[in-house]
Amino acid sequence: MKVLVFASVISVKHIKLINIMSILKTLVAQFLRVYPKFKINRRVKIETHGYGYGAWSIVENSLSDRSVVYSFGVGKNVDFEVSLFDKYRCRILMFDPTPDSISFINDLKLDSKLEFIPRGISNRNGIVKFYSPLIEDGVSFSVFQNKNCQNDHYVSVEMRSLDSFMSEFNHKKIDLLKLDIEGIEYDVITDILNKRIDITQIIVEFHHGIYDNLDARMTERIITLLKSADFNLCHASNSCREFLFYKN
Repeated sequence: MKVLVFASVISVKHIKLINIMSILKTLVAQFLRVYPKFKINRRVKIETHGYGYGAWSIVENSLSDRSVVYSFGVGKNVDFEVSLFDKYRCRILMFDPTPDSISFINDLKLDSKLEFIPRGISNRNGIVKFYSPLIEDGVSFSVFQNKNCQNDHYVSVEMRSLDSFMSEFNHKKIDLLKLDIEGIEYDVITDILNKRIDITQIIVEFHHGIYDNLDARMTERIITLLKSADFNLCHASNSCREFLFYKN
């Protein structure tokens, strides 16, 4: 019994040490301007859907079967969307214009409420170049030429603004918007706020430091703009890249 109690105490201390080290790492990174500075409203309860790198957190019990979800940048992982549908049975529109994602989705058998649209989101409508990732079988295509992409290899894809998609699908409001769009999230969120599009919840991956032209200050600016538009920051991942914003 003493051995078990001792092991339990060691385990708890180990977990606390890991949490302290994680906090210190974040503070140092924020001081060095590697991570953005932010403050989280921890009074809001959250729930997580999906697994591993495909996991995202949303506000607990915040959707229903009447909710509308737009998910941009699904890649080759729809664990989040499937988990969300299993709980709420709501309509989920999934978007990704990259060839590997289109091929992946076409091989799946999904419920009719899980719809896939092979187009991407931007702050304007048009055809743009998506540069291929360096990693073989990677799906992180980007509009930016950078060290993570094959700058001499690209695909031309159709991009639309969010309000254009909403007009096409006859939606006046979005209950949950997910953005994993490889750096263009800064332009897209600015466009959304300028147009005062009605959205209750936004989950987004910011790509500061991944692309040369994007840094932590740009992420801080977007966080400030969202706060000014009455969005509460309710959650941030340990990597300080995935964020959850909620408007009451």
